[in-house]
Amino acid sequence: SDFYEWSPSDDIPDRGCLLGTYYTYERKKVTSQCNQGIAYSRHTSSHLCPCTRIDYECDFGFALEADESCLLTGEGTGILVPSDCYPGSSYFHTRGYRKVAGDKCTAVADDKFAPLEIPCPGQNTGFSVSVGGDGVQADSIWYSVATGQKVLLTAHFDDEAMINLTNHTFLWRIDDTISHSFQNSLYFTFSSAKSYIVDITVSTYQFTSTNSTRITVLDSVATVTFPVASQSYTYVNLPTQYSVLLPADTSHFGSLTFNWFFGSDSSHVTTSPVISYTFSDTGTQHVCWKVQNLVSSSSVQCTTTESYPSIEVTGLSIQYTGAYYVQLQWDQVPVDIKGYQVLYREDGGSYMSAGLLLTTTFFIVPNLKTSTQYTFTV
Repeated sequence: SDFYEWSPSDDIPDRGCLLGTYYTYERKKVTSQCNQGIAYSRHTSSHLCPCTRIDYECDFGFALEADESCLLTGEGTGILVPSDCYPGSSYFHTRGYRKVAGDKCTAVADDKFAPLEIPCPGQNTGFSVSVGGDGVQADSIWYSVATGQKVLLTAHFDDEAMINLTNHTFLWRIDDTISHSFQNSLYFTFSSAKSYIVDITVSTYQFTSTNSTRITVLDSVATVTFPVASQSYTYVNLPTQYSVLLPADTSHFGSLTFNWFFGSDSSHVTTSPVISYTFSDTGTQHVCWKVQNLVSSSSVQCTTTESYPSIEVTGLSIQYTGAYYVQLQWDQVPVDIKGYQVLYREDGGSYMSAGLLLTTTFFIVPNLKTSTQYTFTV
C-alpha cells in the first residue's frame, strides 16, 4: 500500500489519545511515488478514549502535590451545597479535579477524578455532622485531627421529630471510601496527612438529606525533634537570635507555632521559627522551646547561653567598599573580653547580629540593600 494510518498523541505510552480523543489519518508514505489525484478523499476516523489522570487538572481551591494528586487548600468551596439544590435533584461534588478544557474523554466506572453526584438535601429536614476524639480541633465546619487517629463521625438531627422516624439509613462517603450503616455514627481512622471531604446522606421513606464537612489530617509533631541554631555566648542588653531548624517540607504538619521560654520570663509565642531576645543579666541563661500544630505539641527542648557584660567600643568608623559591602573599624578595648559582636539594623528596625566573638578590630558586613539606612553597633 502507498498509505499508512497515523495518529497524533499526547506522548503517553500505549495511549495515543489527544485531549481524550483518538484520531487516525491516512498518510502517504514518504517513499511512495503514486499520484492520488485531485478528487481523492483521504480516510480519517476518531473515537473517544476512557478518562485517565492526564485528562484532568486541579480544580479551583486545590493545589498540585508532588505525587500528582490535588490537595484542598483554604480557598476550596467544594464542600458547599449549591443554593439552588432542590429535593429530588442532585449536585456534583468535586474531588479536586476538573477536565482539561476541550478534553472529550469518557468517564469509566472506577473514575477517581470525576466529580461525585450527591443527592440534594430533603425539604425541611436537616442535620449536622460532628467529629469527636482526643485532640480533635474544630473550626466552624472544619476539623483537624492527627494522622492515624480514630475519630467518631456523628450525624446530629436538627429536628427532634426526625429522631423518632424509623428505618434511617446512612451513607458515609469519605473521599473514595463508601460505607452504609443504620447507625448515626461511624468510627474512621485517617491514614494520610491531607484534607478529606466527608459526605453523609441520611434516607428514610419520607426524605433524603445530605450534609458535608471537611477534615484536615495533620502529622503529629509530638515525636519530632526540632533543633535550634543558637549562640553559645552573648552580651547583656544586646539582642540574641534563636532559630528553630525545620525540615524542608512542613506542609504535612499544617500551621506551626513556637513557644519560647527564657529563664523565669513568661513564655513567648511566635508563628515564625526565629526569635530575638535580649538578656538583662550576666551568667548562664536557660533557653527552652517547643513546637505545636493544631493537633499536637513537641516535647520541650533546652539549651544554654552565656551572657557577658557588654562594653561599647570607641573609635568606630564605617567605610563603604562597594558592591553592597561596608567595613567597620574600631579601637581595641583595654580589658579582658570574650570577643566583639557586630550588630546592625535597617531603618530603625530591630538589631540583628552580623558577627559574634570576633578577635579582630574590623569586620566586613556583606549583602546590604540599596537605598536603605543602616545603624551599626559594636
